[in-house]
Amino acid sequence: FAALAYNGGFTLTRMPLPGNPVIDNGTGIGCPGTDQRGVPRPSGLACDVGAVEYVAGAPDVGAVVEYFHAGFGHYFISLSLDDILRLDAGLIVGWTRTGEQFSVYLGAGANLAAVCRFFTVAFPPKSSHFYAPRGLGCEGTLQNNNWIFEGDVFYSPLPAANGTCPTGHLPIYRLYNAG
Repeated sequence: FAALAYNGGFTLTRMPLPGNPVIDNGTGIGCPGTDQRGVPRPSGLACDVGAVEYVAGAPDVGAVVEYFHAGFGHYFISLSLDDILRLDAGLIVGWTRTGEQFSVYLGAGANLAAVCRFFTVAFPPKSSHFYAPRGLGCEGTLQNNNWIFEGDVFYSPLPAANGTCPTGHLPIYRLYNAG
């Protein structure tokens, strides 16, 4: 199994790796039409045992979870299991889940851009994060000394010049309030 992670859906799961005996080993009796992520079942000869269905050749995806801080009036999103566990446990005070999340690609691929994550404390007493895809905002933010580059955190297709998303994808709008 892969490491415990948010693979889509609302709970942590461990994705079966190729050759795992849970793949295509369900009884077929009472098998739901989709797994907890909404992926159609079965994808092979039979349903997989467990909450998630292995799909051969499918790109690895994960779930970005959204939080809100009422005192700051800020939203924050993260794919990082460490961030999510700390926020959910209340170790970073003031943040609560909104109930919203979206899927992202975990690795590079054709027509996917890395999404950069930045952090700043330039707006005291608040801090802020900013996300921008490479080719659509990341490079300019890298030049701004007020923002600390935390890394490429996930991958996403870029919209077409007219703003439309590739087939099978939905837009995610970002807003920035300068602090």
